[in-house]
Amino acid sequence: MDEAIYAWFFEFDPFAIHLLVCPCYFVLCDLGKNNGKGPRFEQTFGRFDMTAAYDFLRHAEADVLNDSVDLPHVLNQSMLFDAINSFSKLFGTRTIYMRAFAAYFALHPRHASATLSKHGAEFLPKGISVEEASKLGRIAAFQKFTEMFATQEGID
Repeated sequence: MDEAIYAWFFEFDPFAIHLLVCPCYFVLCDLGKNNGKGPRFEQTFGRFDMTAAYDFLRHAEADVLNDSVDLPHVLNQSMLFDAINSFSKLFGTRTIYMRAFAAYFALHPRHASATLSKHGAEFLPKGISVEEASKLGRIAAFQKFTEMFATQEGID
């Protein structure tokens, strides 16, 4: 999942990110299915609607070069945020990359719901204000947040 987060921050190909996110997401669905700790996004939208692009890429028709599929730009980030929350519930921790993504996602209303944005400060590393963090672009936020979370956790 960390690789997908890194790719998302640096705006790599959304289809490549999707191919990284989906297997992680589905494993978390399986691990949390019976204990209520699995991702919730699937329950609202249904697995097929979330994975049309993933399934298309995995099961391409031989010699069909002019076929296509849509991948809504918000799907990867929504799945990542949901998966991060599930991972945290299941394992009681988040990686530095997961923390950085959650902080950025929560602070930007175009990504997060208004309710989540109101609680954006809860996702931030110590020592940065919501106002300062909100002004950071994707790459700058990734660099700053990962550095701050690593320092906070005592990681070199």
